[in-house]
Amino acid sequence: MKRKSRKIGLLFVVMAITINLCSFTTVFAIDSKQIGSATREQSIAAQKIPQMKGIGFLPVYYRVVNVTTITPEWVIVGVADGVPTMTLTINKSKRIAVTYSATYGATYGQINTAVGWTYGEDVTIAIAGQYRVPTTYNGHKVKSGTLIAYAERSVKSYQVERHNEVGGITRSTGTAKKMVNHLRYKVILRYTDGGSVTISV
Repeated sequence: MKRKSRKIGLLFVVMAITINLCSFTTVFAIDSKQIGSATREQSIAAQKIPQMKGIGFLPVYYRVVNVTTITPEWVIVGVADGVPTMTLTINKSKRIAVTYSATYGATYGQINTAVGWTYGEDVTIAIAGQYRVPTTYNGHKVKSGTLIAYAERSVKSYQVERHNEVGGITRSTGTAKKMVNHLRYKVILRYTDGGSVTISV
């Protein structure tokens, strides 16, 4: 009877050890799969999630402000060269478009409204000038002459404000340019002795 009891007791011990070992091995197998599965899921998630930098709570928008008329430019729109006794003539029309240096994120419509001009709109310049090259000028013998036509170009500066996601403001400055049908003419006379003179006509 004691032997049978011992055998049964040993059997229970062996079974208990076997069950414990099996359970121990199973835990590691499950952990390994879980770790691998979690790693794969993180990798997939990292690929699917877009990179969202600088996302805040406010919308991004642009404003055009501080429009100021600044010193106009004078642009060469015609040139004629000749020698003494020739009549230099510039007689033509020229179309020049309104330009902006940059939009900095604002729309052309926004800048049009602020500046009062229309981007890309052509302005036609009528050029009509004449000058007869003299043989002498101020006691110097004239070698050649050049008639130059200049048209006025109005210039305005403006600032574009970028209001970002966190309430900050970035300002960038640009210029708008539009031709005006206002012309000036100058003549350069070159002397035979190497000198020259520039006169308004």
